[in-house]
Amino acid sequence: MNNTSKNLDFKQALLLCDKAIEETPSDANLWGKKGVCLFELGRIEESIECFNKVIELNPKSVKAWYLKGIALNRSACHQEALSCISKAVDLFPENKELNVLRGYLIGKLEENKVKINGDEWKHLICPICSGTGIAQSYAGFSDTGARTTSATCQKCMGTGIKKPNNNEEEERSW
Repeated sequence: MNNTSKNLDFKQALLLCDKAIEETPSDANLWGKKGVCLFELGRIEESIECFNKVIELNPKSVKAWYLKGIALNRSACHQEALSCISKAVDLFPENKELNVLRGYLIGKLEENKVKINGDEWKHLICPICSGTGIAQSYAGFSDTGARTTSATCQKCMGTGIKKPNNNEEEERSW
């Protein structure tokens, strides 16, 4: 599918969403779909307004907080994006991808350097718990013979995350 036909599909979907919203303006799902169409069409500010409407109708919508964060990040509003992604993480802390994204945004904002055993490391955020405690350990030698090290979060030590139960999954819908 080329970009022209993709844009036509989103324009048509947007028209359908607008018509459906006229009939049921309190349907958060429709507002979310409209926001995605607008985002895909490059109309970021309008998409953010739609995601705000979803959040107004359903403040526990992980997807709306996530999509608003993505749109804000696209607009270079990184602090606001981080706030939205953090809210999504608060609502769904077991989601590894959300935690990774939050860590990425924190790193993007802070760009801190950390000294570990005399080596300089970029500010590291654990993708599982978003902790910033870092432990360096010797990991061997690379193919080129250089000494390699690795970092582990001291807060969770790289442990896994629990899976959500079915009730939690239902609450995370639009």
